[in-house]
Amino acid sequence: MDVYARTSARIIAVNLTRPADTVQYAPGDVICNSTDTPGPLVFAGASLDPVVRCGVIINAHIACYANLAMRPDVKLWLFTVPPAMDADNAPFTPTDAELEHLVCVLDFSAAAFGVGHHVGDATEGSAGNVVLFRSANTTIPFQCAPEETSLYGVLVASNAYVPLTSEAFRVALGIID
Repeated sequence: MDVYARTSARIIAVNLTRPADTVQYAPGDVICNSTDTPGPLVFAGASLDPVVRCGVIINAHIACYANLAMRPDVKLWLFTVPPAMDADNAPFTPTDAELEHLVCVLDFSAAAFGVGHHVGDATEGSAGNVVLFRSANTTIPFQCAPEETSLYGVLVASNAYVPLTSEAFRVALGIID
C-alpha cells in the first residue's frame, strides 16, 4: 500500500502602516493602522482547505521598515475570528469570548527564546530596517472557524517603543497544510 502526504508550504504576509504620529507606545498597547477605525491583520487563506480549515504555523517574522535605537518588542496575538479592535496606541483589551478563539501569542522580543532582532540595512531611522524573527522551532496547529480560511492578528507592544511617523511593518507567517 502506498502512503503519502500532500503538504503545501507557503508564506502569508500582511502589510501594516501605523498612523502619522510619533506617540510612544506603552507595554500592552495595540500597534495598528488607525486611531479611528482600526482593523485586525487578516491572514487570508491561512488554510487552503475550505472543508478541514486547518494548518500548522512553522515560523513567523516581522519586517520593520525602520531601524531605530529603541527597536520594538511585540507580541502577535492570532485568532480564528476577527477580534474587536482597540485603536492604535490604546491598551489591548480582548474579551473572554474573544480569548475562546485565540490560537496563540507569538513573542517577538529580544529576550524571548529563539527570537532576535536582525538588522538588514544598519542605517539609522527610516532609511534602515530590522527583522524580528520567530525561530523555526515554532509548530502551532490551528483550525479556522467554520466558514473561514483566515487567521486574524493583533500586534501588541511589549516595550516602551517610540515609532516613526507612518512606520510600516510586514508581518509574515510560514504555514504548512
